[in-house]
Amino acid sequence: MPDGSSVACREKLKMLSENHAELAQMLQDAFEDAVLMGVEPEAMREIFFELVRSLQSPKRSADA
Repeated sequence: MPDGSSVACREKLKMLSENHAELAQMLQDAFEDAVLMGVEPEAMREIFFELVRSLQSPKRSADA
């Protein structure tokens, strides 16, 4: 949770599952839009892969 409060394991798993489902749908929608606009499917997948590779961990120190 953003406020740093404790979350029970069951709640964490529920939250992760909901986040996964929401993200999967958003990615599918964006992928379909791009392909229908003429973007090659493999190019769009690579764009998504790069986006994921560039994610920064919130646990990293500011100078790392």
